[in-house]
Amino acid sequence: KCGGIFSAMKIASTARNSNIDLMWGCMDESRISIAAGLHAAFACPNTKYIDLDGSLDLARDVVEGGFEISNGMMRTLNDPGLGLKRLI
Repeated sequence: KCGGIFSAMKIASTARNSNIDLMWGCMDESRISIAAGLHAAFACPNTKYIDLDGSLDLARDVVEGGFEISNGMMRTLNDPGLGLKRLI
C-alpha cells in the first residue's frame, strides 16, 4: 500500500516522532508478504493495531508457516528468516 517495507518503516518512524500510533493492514496476499509485514509491525514500538489477515482469504498459498494466530492474536514463529516453507 505504501511502496514496500522500507517505505513503511520510514512512515512508521515519522509517526513515532510525532507520537502517532500505527495500524498495519494488508490486501489479499500471500503469507510471504503477511509474514514480512508482521515482522515490520513488531519492530515498531508505536504499533497499536495489526490487521494482517489477507492470506486467510486465499484458496491456496505457495508457502506455509510464517506466523500463527491464536485467540485472535498473531505471533511470529521462531524459525529462521520469516519462518516460511515452500509448498509449490
